[in-house]
Amino acid sequence: SGSQFTCSGNATFLGEDMNFSKFYAVSADTDTIIFKGSKTYTISDSLTLGGIGGAELFITSDAPLSRATAIINNTGDAHSVEYVKVYDVNGTEEHHIAATNSWSLGGTTDYWDFAAMLYTFETTGNWDTATNWVQGVLPNDNDNIIVNVGVTLTTNGNRTINDIDIDGTLVISVDILTVNGASDIDGTITISTGTVDANGTFDANSGFVTFTDAGNLTLDSTVTSLGTLTNVDFGTVTYDGVDQVVFSDDYYNLTAGGGSGTKTLGGAVTVAGDLTIDTDVTIVMDTHPLTVTNITDIDGTLVVAGNTLFLLGESDIDGTITISTGTVDADGTFDATSGNVTFSD
Repeated sequence: SGSQFTCSGNATFLGEDMNFSKFYAVSADTDTIIFKGSKTYTISDSLTLGGIGGAELFITSDAPLSRATAIINNTGDAHSVEYVKVYDVNGTEEHHIAATNSWSLGGTTDYWDFAAMLYTFETTGNWDTATNWVQGVLPNDNDNIIVNVGVTLTTNGNRTINDIDIDGTLVISVDILTVNGASDIDGTITISTGTVDANGTFDANSGFVTFTDAGNLTLDSTVTSLGTLTNVDFGTVTYDGVDQVVFSDDYYNLTAGGGSGTKTLGGAVTVAGDLTIDTDVTIVMDTHPLTVTNITDIDGTLVVAGNTLFLLGESDIDGTITISTGTVDADGTFDATSGNVTFSD
């Protein structure tokens, strides 16, 4: 069944294929385990590999100028692998190696299942420069990122990520940043003509969202805060989920989208530019006022009750305005030729 291997430092394997019952290599000193390229290391019982955050264990094959990939065949399947960096070492198709807080540095690392992890951006510059990340490699789509205080991350290309934690500055110029997890903004997001598509919860309670041109912020889930929303004459915020609360704030352009659902005002809302309500989408004002300075384009439904809707510019109603105890004050041109204005009280 093979011998047991225990190591708390560096180790280099030479020679032929090897068999182990247990393989244990754990270190807190940025140590390296070097396997012989093209050889197979079969472990029949348990595999344990580990370092610590900032001092990960490095697993690699030999011959750096002409690498041949080593193979770990963990037939026992029991394994604990954490804080490991891997270069040119494979698992096997039958026996994958699951690893947390670990990543591939390149070469061939087939049949490793690297769990999502947190990548730290520590040097001002572009997303696709690996050396700007603490880990020295780029995050994958399902990973999480944090941008440190005083550091500016520029997306320089379309990006997809899970959670983002912005303590510094995130710049989206012309690109699309898709955030499938939570957005925690204690620093600044700056959007030029690009788009931030936030599919998870969005909280900028201590931060800033700044538009410098006609960019887009799309919100698909719960919004705790938009922080300090700096729009001046730019930017569109779109609530794109099904049923959402529209955060009380001063917007430039505001869109209720997503193709369905009800968006309920969470407080007074002011729109300095245009308000758009898409087909099959409803905005319920509840008890809060809504003021639109420029164009109001309603293809869905706007419910006015116990409050006042101020339409200061042109209004194009192809959907429905439902008025119960509230008031619509339309100061600009008002056209509901293809729509409906319904009084329910």
